[in-house]
Amino acid sequence: MLEFRLCDSSHIRAACNHIEVTHMRFVAEARMAAPITGYFGYISSNGNTTVLAELRNSRTNSVLAAFTYHFDSKLKATSHEPIVLPGYAGAKGITDGPLPYVNCTLETAYACGFVTTGKGVIQDEECDSSGYLMPHHYMGRSSDSMPNLWAIINQDNTRGTGESGGAVLEYRMNHYSLLKGGDRFVLVSGFYNLGDKTEHMIHLMFNPETEKMVIGSESVGINMDLVARKAVSIPPERRALIENSLLRQP
Repeated sequence: MLEFRLCDSSHIRAACNHIEVTHMRFVAEARMAAPITGYFGYISSNGNTTVLAELRNSRTNSVLAAFTYHFDSKLKATSHEPIVLPGYAGAKGITDGPLPYVNCTLETAYACGFVTTGKGVIQDEECDSSGYLMPHHYMGRSSDSMPNLWAIINQDNTRGTGESGGAVLEYRMNHYSLLKGGDRFVLVSGFYNLGDKTEHMIHLMFNPETEKMVIGSESVGINMDLVARKAVSIPPERRALIENSLLRQP
């Protein structure tokens, strides 16, 4: 892995605006007091630049999470020896390919069963010095949408006892266009499919002024027993609610 190297923050911000795909694998939990170290490496990807970032428990050196960032062809790495992508960082529950519903407009997304889980206006303090929304806020908006999605589907709000919950295992975010300060956004979400213990969700963010898709994300999460801290089968009542709201094909 590469050692972290200090550089001009403006170069980092400029590079972030060239991210095409962010892929995330969450491998293990970490308690609040756990010491964490970040590592970075360069991966060759068909001529484009891909960077691997890992978070590890500093005491045990065990991997907690792995993130790959695929950049567009305008950004090139020139001086680093590439490493091999480790198995725990690659695609698993999400297909390494085009996003389902990538050709949707906001109107056709609603026709497929997506529901509004977020909307608002980008604030200037959320943006970099060039006025573009910083990358972590795209993830933040998508993460914030999940309680809203469940509240829409589960009108009785029976999930909230503190004994049942969920956790994301894998996330893939495709970046199609950028938002700037003052831009409006609409975020829509839906359940794509279910496994015994897993739920596959999709989130689409649009700029209603330009009608462009800004990001398209897929996530795979598990149904968890929060007391035992382990994955458990989705209960029949919850499964029935989700199955009744599964997304339709475009």
